[in-house]
Amino acid sequence: MNESRTPAQVLREARQKESRDKRAQVLSVVEQPVTDDEPVTFTGVARATNVSHWLVYAEGVREHIEAARRRQGRAATNGGVSNRRLWLTSGGNRASRTFGP
Repeated sequence: MNESRTPAQVLREARQKESRDKRAQVLSVVEQPVTDDEPVTFTGVARATNVSHWLVYAEGVREHIEAARRRQGRAATNGGVSNRRLWLTSGGNRASRTFGP
């Protein structure tokens, strides 16, 4: 009952396994910046896991990163950090912008 697989089936299964492994790696790393007090960014997660930017924005992954960003924002607010100062992170460069009066 051992059916032989075609090369296309073998390749498809290998790609599916690689995709599952990469997604699992991204999801395991998403929590790390929150606990290390590092800003959670899509670029940072992609670099930390060595995956494409496409993957971190893909459905099923993006939601986890956005949730971590929201949790981090609430933790900063609850920790007494001023809401007037927002840290923006893009590609590892940090800049601050002050809002409000």
